[in-house]
Amino acid sequence: MRAYVPAYQLLSPASLGQALDVLARDDGAWQPFAGGTDLMVLLEAGKLPHKNYLNIWNLAELRGIEVTDAQVTLGALTTYTEVQEHHVLREEFPMLCQAAKETGGIAIEAGRAAARDSLATGHARTDALLSKGRHAQSPGDFEDLLRRRRARRR
Repeated sequence: MRAYVPAYQLLSPASLGQALDVLARDDGAWQPFAGGTDLMVLLEAGKLPHKNYLNIWNLAELRGIEVTDAQVTLGALTTYTEVQEHHVLREEFPMLCQAAKETGGIAIEAGRAAARDSLATGHARTDALLSKGRHAQSPGDFEDLLRRRRARRR
């Protein structure tokens, strides 16, 4: 059974702040997503669990790879392609780059899927101790940011 598309709502906020405001204001009403390849399969099958979706794919604040002497941080929307192409990751974390290369199908290979979605356990805060004393962290802490935003509103 296919889904009835007009029954769903989609918002695409211009900034992380706007996204957090929507999520904090309407507690539990909106489901954030990035990419949407899995959602399309569920939509076609008529099995989407939510009716309101918040597109966070274009939020620059959630992208990028930050390298310091102590750690490497992958933004929540960092793609597998970005992981594979980053010179520090290729040099110091070759197994991570190899895993990024071997993960998923066409959408992932094309750079549409976020690496955070599959790293280690796939939880929002997946941490892994890796080689050469650097700590690689995939924050994906959208829920943590939301909790802080809600706390400020009180």
